[in-house]
Amino acid sequence: MRFFCFCGTRSDRFKALYWDKTGFVLYYKRIENGRFQWPRNQSEVKKINAHQFAQTLGRIFRRGKENHSSL
Repeated sequence: MRFFCFCGTRSDRFKALYWDKTGFVLYYKRIENGRFQWPRNQSEVKKINAHQFAQTLGRIFRRGKENHSSL
């Protein structure tokens, strides 16, 4: 499983691209207050396993849900 992750220069938007054998899936998150902590150079990049990535992605996409009402 491979995810390709991107963060904008303002560090308030996060995109993850994933191939699921039928097409690409794009995950997108924009936060209104604060910024993502993102590596600024190669020495800050860390490898994580699939479980760690799933946990991180879950936290990112759950963040802020308590502030929004259901549709």
